[in-house]
Amino acid sequence: MPRATRSVVCTAFLLALALYWGGTAWANHYILPCSGNCLNGRWVFTGSLNVARSTHTATLLRDGRVLVAGGRSGALLDSAELYDPATGQWTVTGSMSIPRAMHTATLLADGRVLVAGGSTSDQPPNFGVSATAELYDPATGTWSPTGSMAARRFWYAATLLRDGRVLVAGGADPDNVASAELYDPDSGSWTSSGKLLMERYGHTMTTLADGNVLIAGGSNDGDLASALAAAELYDPASGSSRPIASPGWGGVLNTATLLATGQVLVAGGNGGGVGGDVVFAAAALFDSATASWTPVASLAARRYSHAATRMPNGSILVTGGSDQRSHYPTLQYLTLGSTELFDPAKGVWAHTPNLNVPRSDHTSTLLADGTVLVVGGAAGGSCELYVRGLTPFAPDGRDRARGFVLETSP
Repeated sequence: MPRATRSVVCTAFLLALALYWGGTAWANHYILPCSGNCLNGRWVFTGSLNVARSTHTATLLRDGRVLVAGGRSGALLDSAELYDPATGQWTVTGSMSIPRAMHTATLLADGRVLVAGGSTSDQPPNFGVSATAELYDPATGTWSPTGSMAARRFWYAATLLRDGRVLVAGGADPDNVASAELYDPDSGSWTSSGKLLMERYGHTMTTLADGNVLIAGGSNDGDLASALAAAELYDPASGSSRPIASPGWGGVLNTATLLATGQVLVAGGNGGGVGGDVVFAAAALFDSATASWTPVASLAARRYSHAATRMPNGSILVTGGSDQRSHYPTLQYLTLGSTELFDPAKGVWAHTPNLNVPRSDHTSTLLADGTVLVVGGAAGGSCELYVRGLTPFAPDGRDRARGFVLETSP
């Protein structure tokens, strides 16, 4: 059968199956016909959020569901939702005690989720910046208060340490913060743990294999006129930080992703600038053994407020983000739908299919089956799955998208 004829027959077969499965519980799923090489990946719509949101948090729970909490939808939100990969649907779960945006959420060793800080109000001058923290219990779907941080902070960073404690550092109050604190899940309390070398907000923190924490990027300028190129290594055991080499640029709203090799990939970011339009496509790898950086190929697109996720095969998927195309005060923002895949072995980026909807300030979560769930952001309440292929009628019956199984092998 000629290739063109096979393509037509294949597309017709897939559409027929979609019609057959129509009108069922998969009403919020949309499938893209597989024309060409589906193993390059596809973006497929999945169930939409009950409430559109951006600057929220997304946490993969131990049972495979995803908890999304807080964020902004015009007003700040206290609501939370759960995504079930088995059905592709969202359900409302218990609400936090207060609305939060630009907060952090950390999965603890016992399966609970620690949420702390954030902005709770749109009202100046302090925008309701909070020091409070609370715990989500997936078994009951409820939140309970836990100890408060010593400092109010939002737009800060948090990371789970190897001993199960949580480190938070930096942020804004709206004054900038340099302090660090440690949360102990056993006692539910915080203890002060030294300071960063400088005040930072909008930075990244990554726990390394040796237990130290890489801190990179961010700003200490009140109006984002500049970004910090300086990086540092924080030692939780001593509560002290030491300077290290710079990756070569400084960005806010960049990404830092731990690779399977133990290296950390830092990519993109907003550098501020006099006109507010300095956006980076640069990328570099940090090697903890030498505390040094190695430049790698740049992203194909300048971007900040994007998301990065490590795939099962070790590659890094970068999605969406923003770019700026003009100077202050007539700033023009471009929301990106492009995605890229970084190959650590070759140090290069490859184009991957565009998102169905351009997004920034969204979240990206690797699910247990190897697909990637992208949620909200500038695209509102819509959500998408990145899959590596589409095959009708899997033997295991996991028909999450109108009768199709999502192949996830690299």
